[in-house]
Amino acid sequence: IAFVIDFDHGWRPREPIYGIWPQDTATVSLEKMFRHVFAWDGRLDFERGYLTHGPYGDVFDVLTNYAAEDTLLPYGVIWPLGDVGLNPRRQEALESYVAQGGVLVVDHASARDLPEELCGVTFSPDVLYGTGIQTALQAMPAISAPFAFTPMKLSREASALAWTESGAPLLAWHAYGKGMVIVSATEHWLDVTEELVPIVGAILRSLADAFVPVSTTAEVQMAINRTRDGFVIGLINNSGVTKVPAAPPAVDEAGAKECAIAFSGRTPLRIDARMGDFQWIVPANSLATRIPPGGVAVVEVTLPSRD
Repeated sequence: IAFVIDFDHGWRPREPIYGIWPQDTATVSLEKMFRHVFAWDGRLDFERGYLTHGPYGDVFDVLTNYAAEDTLLPYGVIWPLGDVGLNPRRQEALESYVAQGGVLVVDHASARDLPEELCGVTFSPDVLYGTGIQTALQAMPAISAPFAFTPMKLSREASALAWTESGAPLLAWHAYGKGMVIVSATEHWLDVTEELVPIVGAILRSLADAFVPVSTTAEVQMAINRTRDGFVIGLINNSGVTKVPAAPPAVDEAGAKECAIAFSGRTPLRIDARMGDFQWIVPANSLATRIPPGGVAVVEVTLPSRD
């Protein structure tokens, strides 16, 4: 999954734009999204905050809108964030990406610059406010604040995925070529308090379930790399170790994690432990391992062909 941001975004965590101007709504959306997917609490001190265990695994890259079309194609999902400059050349690159099988996720802030035939919706000039969301995508937390949305009319080929409490379409999908576009009526994915609208988590969870072949319920950092016939999966336990200057690290053994790696769809043909000990749990169809505080476990799995 690749987030695409403007080359001249000027964003730095918790800092003014380019260190000078206050963050605007578009820039706040970058910070809120990155803090969500990387589970960062906003602190970078004494080695804290540099490694985090996000809810979806380390499956995200951040590109700029200068990225060439060939750079976009390997990604399963492209998600523009903030004020992304989409000139005709960049629009064509996104259209080509979707036509060749990619999934593009946009809200009104980005979709208004894209052709109607790509997104499958038209927007009205009005701005309304919602206080509820109905969707079958994933379970969502309660709505904590109203959110602005721009009413959209769906084409015949588009279908709604979520609605406001009044029944207005809030999220829609539209097939285009071999891929699809998911369009939200929200503005920069934020509510009136500049927090992420809960539909964001539902979309990300659905996409992660579709594209990420493994999952773990343990609060550990999970990195996944493709191999020719499977994946290398790395788990890092960031809990239980405290470091401060001029003192040895303090280790709390209670921070050890019992981890289970679950596989979606295909059972591994072969399992090679590269670091740590792993056991296959037949009833759960998963790999189990125990990671000490600050520890790392790495396993390579070979999966059967999809043919």
